[in-house]
Amino acid sequence: MMTVREVFDNFSNYKEVYVNGYIIYHSDGNLILIDKGYGSDYLNSPFLKIENHGLSDNLENNVSLYGGGSSRLFHYAKIKGVLFLDEMEKPYLKVRELFVEDNGLWRLIDLSRHYEPRNREEINWHDIFKENGH
Repeated sequence: MMTVREVFDNFSNYKEVYVNGYIIYHSDGNLILIDKGYGSDYLNSPFLKIENHGLSDNLENNVSLYGGGSSRLFHYAKIKGVLFLDEMEKPYLKVRELFVEDNGLWRLIDLSRHYEPRNREEINWHDIFKENGH
């Protein structure tokens, strides 16, 4: 099993990998995988973009979401997948098998299951705690 950093150091297009790290939402809303030893600032840690359509909706329906920090999804994961370069020549990972640790248990995520996309216009934590000027 490789770390995200090792994947970058040994990158090869169309290479199958088995990598571990934390699966989180990047600031742009896309899923990424960061190193397990991400340091003090996980938002600036090297990351692999994950390019599986609908995977975020699948995860949100199958694992616990967290309310703190910048990412509502932050789980240790073990991923088997294939590396590619996107149109900007940045590496990304197409997931073929995904195990996610959730409350101390490992869950195999069924990648063939599809869920309705979450309505991004619904109320969220920022709406609840927002100052209303009163």
